[in-house]
Amino acid sequence: MYIVEICRQSAELHNTIIQIRIWVQHRRAEPHSVELAFLRDGKIRFRLQFENASDASAVAQFCHGEVFPEQDVPDALAA
Repeated sequence: MYIVEICRQSAELHNTIIQIRIWVQHRRAEPHSVELAFLRDGKIRFRLQFENASDASAVAQFCHGEVFPEQDVPDALAA
């Protein structure tokens, strides 16, 4: 599994959801899971989990996120 982390300011919640949705529909990708967290510093964090490395890399590039192979997820990101 590959985890994509996308962080934004809370005010960007709506636009980020739309951006991710458009990408997923266009690519016909199927994230294994999607997680949304509201962080203390006024930011939001999306985590999408993909089985396919190319889907993970593509959405990370499109949304300016980062990809972590599941075994390499830093402790701060671990579920």
